Amino acid sequence: MKKIITLLLIATFTLFAFSACRDNPEQNDDATPRIALDLTEEWNKISDTELVQGCIVVRRAFAEEHPEAVAKFLENYEASINYITDESNSESAAQMIVSAKILPNANIAKSALPRCNIEFKKGVEMKNTLSAFLSVLHDYDPTAVGGSMPADNFYYEAPVGITPADDAKIRIAVLSGPTGIGMAKLINDNTDGSNYEITLYSDPSSVLPLLIKGEIDVAALPTNAAATVYNKTQGNVEVLATNTLGVLYLLERGNTINAVADLRGKTISMSGVGSTPEYILRYILEENGLVPGKDVTIEGVADHDTLVTKYLHNESRIAVLPEPKVTVAMTKAASAATK
Repeated sequence: MKKIITLLLIATFTLFAFSACRDNPEQNDDATPRIALDLTEEWNKISDTELVQGCIVVRRAFAEEHPEAVAKFLENYEASINYITDESNSESAAQMIVSAKILPNANIAKSALPRCNIEFKKGVEMKNTLSAFLSVLHDYDPTAVGGSMPADNFYYEAPVGITPADDAKIRIAVLSGPTGIGMAKLINDNTDGSNYEITLYSDPSSVLPLLIKGEIDVAALPTNAAATVYNKTQGNVEVLATNTLGVLYLLERGNTINAVADLRGKTISMSGVGSTPEYILRYILEENGLVPGKDVTIEGVADHDTLVTKYLHNESRIAVLPEPKVTVAMTKAASAATK
């Protein structure tokens, strides 16, 4: 009789625990990873400005000394982006992305491309969209753009009558994200390195000192970082073009987040603290009535790869990541689930 009662108690406890995990996904260690929110969609609900996350900048001194080389670079970079984003080139584009060492797997590259929102804009169109976005950030928090809005000379205007030509070698810093993906064809075409010296970096904080010291000529940067460097160097950099729109997604292990309001009382892990991603997240939260630090906790993580690892190991149940890291995380999660 004693044994039967014990078995009944064990069965009851097991059923209760299973029910609790089922009804409360946050307590279920096996909760399926998923994209809960597209932060570009959430931005569009509260702002009539376009979300512009990435750009290419040039040192002003280099642009003034080598306008033909800058013009040729812009020509080649636009062609690279057009090729990579053309759906008919998806197979070869994915291989180029892997060859350029931006992503390790062609399947991941192909899956990530549609959500990377890579788009080339220069000239007046670039100035209008970027200045509108930076204005929102500035009004929210002036420190987000280095204290003040950049002047008109922040936006590069090509000299009239310039003929594009490879008359100088350009040292380029590329980030291993959408800006790098858009440059994949240019990197693959630069086989002998005679025109471009291209180095891949995982974090913009590694690029900024090199740009300021003049050790690189062209760099891919978050848009707010570009504005900050402009202010910090008294206008020594110019934006050549924007290259990336919204690429941020909120991932969850479970099924409790279906709207921004559902984030109340939650902890969100994210990399990119102090850069565009954090300002975008905070702006979205506050416009939806949630106060960071009070209603929502934001946990800073060193870098994207560390955050992916924490998310996959269930150490972060809610995470904000950019593409292509979203696809990396989801692919690894799916692979782990089949083992």
